[in-house]
Amino acid sequence: MDWDDAVDDGLAVGDKYETNSNAFVNYQWSPIEKVHFGVQYGHFQVEKVNGDDGDASRVMFAAQYNF
Repeated sequence: MDWDDAVDDGLAVGDKYETNSNAFVNYQWSPIEKVHFGVQYGHFQVEKVNGDDGDASRVMFAAQYNF
């Protein structure tokens, strides 16, 4: 987001998000017939107009059996 015009107008935008980024990596496999596994890693980053920033990561797992 580009908050320069709002700052020029005197608005308080320091707590607004300027950039958001994320990336994901997925891996899926089927070790035997009818069974499927998956894992996903996600990384998230945020930067605010006032220079504050933050990040987070998560890992998710899935398993599926087809009858």
